[in-house]
Amino acid sequence: MRTGVMCAWEEYPDGRLWHTARSEEEVNRFLNACLSRINYGSLSWVNLHVVDELGLHTKLLEFLLANDCKAEFLDLTFNGPLALKFLKRQIERGAIEELNICGEWPQKVVKKLLKLIPQPQFHELHTYGNSPLTVKYRDLLKVIEKSTTNGSKSPKKLISMRNGVLEDFPMEQTPAKSSLGVKHDYFYVEFHVWR
Repeated sequence: MRTGVMCAWEEYPDGRLWHTARSEEEVNRFLNACLSRINYGSLSWVNLHVVDELGLHTKLLEFLLANDCKAEFLDLTFNGPLALKFLKRQIERGAIEELNICGEWPQKVVKKLLKLIPQPQFHELHTYGNSPLTVKYRDLLKVIEKSTTNGSKSPKKLISMRNGVLEDFPMEQTPAKSSLGVKHDYFYVEFHVWR
């Protein structure tokens, strides 16, 4: 059975179990009652997209960090240093297959993302935010080259950045073993590994 953790605004009428917390006490009661039964070392997905005024997002991050969470699919909104610490630990654990990051992440997160991309299990990254992240073209080429030589099991990798900037991107150039392009309002890179 695959397990996931989600923080969401909506209440769903389709039979899924949701808890709506209206106070900090209810948040603590929910964490103690429900989250203590999860095997955090083998989570399938973690979705912490909503930053709420009660602090559930922060408390869930604290709880996941304290319980040594390891997620394959991660959807994370920036809410401060704790989110950065959580993302860094997830990248170091080497389990992330797909990552969506939202919000106003600091530029220093780019270095961490460039460490994630070559990992063999990783295949998709989406960033959405109000403050653009900047990636240097030569840094991206190094990552693409590393991905083609690291024995990656994933034949296809995708990186997209809404409101992102790729510095010094020569539109007319297409590096070997990759295809690059720009679509609409976001930077899009797709590269394939051929054997």
